[in-house]
Amino acid sequence: MRKQSSLCAFEHSGAHDRPPSAAARWHVGLTKPKRELYAAWNASNQGYAVFVPRYRKSQRKRDGRAITILRPLFPRYIFIAFEPGVDSWWPLRSTFGMMGLVMAGDVPRCVPDGVVESISSASSEDGVFDPSRFVVAGGAAKVLSGPFAERIVRLVDLPDGERARVLVDLLGSERE
Repeated sequence: MRKQSSLCAFEHSGAHDRPPSAAARWHVGLTKPKRELYAAWNASNQGYAVFVPRYRKSQRKRDGRAITILRPLFPRYIFIAFEPGVDSWWPLRSTFGMMGLVMAGDVPRCVPDGVVESISSASSEDGVFDPSRFVVAGGAAKVLSGPFAERIVRLVDLPDGERARVLVDLLGSERE
């Protein structure tokens, strides 16, 4: 079994690594609840390149203090890079913190090209996702679900980085 060498940034700060070769493809690993970084650390120690995108979330402690914590962008999922047909993915099935891989039948499903790279490019070096790199105030966006599905809206701002204020065109006039 050929292992890939990697020096993962998340070992120090919790984030990501780049695929070690051009032939490596990104796959999705399913982790145990709240064990994303533990599973990523263990997969990295086995020689796999990993990426765990996270975001900053404001939270109040019981004593009323506001703190900022890092949460996984995709709870219970991590991205793992390896070369299908060259690298063995079987060790990932028994990696501490992992439940398995997202499969297509009996083979791991590959993430479409460019998806992980797009998320990574909108993330800082320590893997913290910054939505402002994708969207800007005044830009247009399409609502995908809910009562305003399929409508094009205009972004007003991202006040806390978690929610967006948008303007929706209803009956010929924009409403917030």
